Amino acid sequence: MDADGLVRELADRFRAVVPPGFRVAVGSGGVVRFSCDEGRFPGQLGDFQPGTAGTRLRSNLVDVPGSPVERVEAAARQALDDRQDYVDEVSHQPWPGVRRPPSARAQVRRGLLHCWYEDGDGVVLELDPVPLGGLLSPVGDA
Repeated sequence: MDADGLVRELADRFRAVVPPGFRVAVGSGGVVRFSCDEGRFPGQLGDFQPGTAGTRLRSNLVDVPGSPVERVEAAARQALDDRQDYVDEVSHQPWPGVRRPPSARAQVRRGLLHCWYEDGDGVVLELDPVPLGGLLSPVGDA
């Protein structure tokens, strides 16, 4: 499995959907870093210094038990959850929901990793699928 390639692909997908004022970067060790414009959001403590957060995506891909497909799905869900937690705590808004945070979902179908958030009414936000052909062996269908 090309864990670093998957880290870069997911970070690109996150960048495409983050709210204005938030940033996504790939850090060393396969970490996807989350940050925001300093002084723009109240943050968890309300002091307008929210700092940064991240998810250890490469470690999650390697350390989670299961098949390669199950590991990719679990690591992607964790990254979605971590991203959502950061935006929610920094902005004090239930991103990407309206009244409460929706659930993170990830599934491999026909060689593509699909990631989305959904609530009781359906899909709230969907990321562009990640082709796994060169990133995951064997790809398989889930």
